[in-house]
Amino acid sequence: WKGARYGELAMIAHGPWLHFLVDLSLVGSQCGYCCAFFIFITQTLGQAVNWLRSCAAPDAMAGSWPVLLCALPLPVVIPLSLVRSMRKLVLPAAAADVLLLIAISYVFAFDSSRLHSQGPAAGVPLLIGPAAYTFLGFAAYAFEGVGIVLPIAASMTTPEDFPRVCAHVMLGVLALLVSFGTMGLLTFGPQVQTTIFLTLSADTPPDSPVATALELTYVVAILCTFPLVLFPATQVLERVMQLHQLPDPLWGNVLRVVLVLCLCAFSASCREHFDPLIAAIGAFACIPLAFIYPPLIHLKLVAESPAQCLRDGVYIVLGLCLGALVGSQVVQQWVHHVVNPLPPCIPP
Repeated sequence: WKGARYGELAMIAHGPWLHFLVDLSLVGSQCGYCCAFFIFITQTLGQAVNWLRSCAAPDAMAGSWPVLLCALPLPVVIPLSLVRSMRKLVLPAAAADVLLLIAISYVFAFDSSRLHSQGPAAGVPLLIGPAAYTFLGFAAYAFEGVGIVLPIAASMTTPEDFPRVCAHVMLGVLALLVSFGTMGLLTFGPQVQTTIFLTLSADTPPDSPVATALELTYVVAILCTFPLVLFPATQVLERVMQLHQLPDPLWGNVLRVVLVLCLCAFSASCREHFDPLIAAIGAFACIPLAFIYPPLIHLKLVAESPAQCLRDGVYIVLGLCLGALVGSQVVQQWVHHVVNPLPPCIPP
């Protein structure tokens, strides 16, 4: 079983039922990430449209604008989604890393300068009540990446180096997310939005193109990352539908195009539920992938001592409790979410 992929490990350990759940969660998590990408692109392009139209009120998300803005990246995303080799996606991923580094560096510099000149914002909110449970869903969404991790490990020239590389990368990601979130919260206080670039755009002068340029830079980075994120989901779906056995890749390409179009349409319809969507992905897909399925597999294939069995049992119970707690809060948040109508475009 060594060297097997996630679904294959589940099949070896517990049979088809766990294999199905792993595949379902993998497809759900990766498609959820892609939906979040579409929603962010729609919001960001809406800010750019407002800047170009000199709007003092954010009406670019009203009417038919969301559908148009959500569909705008499709000519780029669809061809990239047809790539079937993980190695061929390395160049777009490297370009995305460079663009993200530029955007994040500017935000760090802006936050540092603002904190130095004006100090921390007043009324910095604390994570209390249901917001804490939503945060757990966000954290699971941010850190669970087994859908990408295992294919990357399988594609490495020296897979034995992967645990060391993964540990260093995760520590770096942890430091980046904690410092990035803390500085943004201290800088903008209660006005901080889920996406820091939208907060930055609202805080800078309307005639300044800096925030818009940063947002567009981040959009390009997401477009370069999109096919890498969608890759595990398309692999699973092609295997389930047995399209990978066909000599002609036509039907596999049709599946990928239809999947991207469906994700785009779903994202346009759920654009006002960005926060609950992220937390839902974390609760119903990422938490099982991170806390429930791995110990179930480890318990059957690896665990021998009572201590190992106890540890796996603790992880399973923790995952079930977290999933139920966060999931119930997310459902309530989604049901009671209020969408405020946007005002029309008003020239400044």
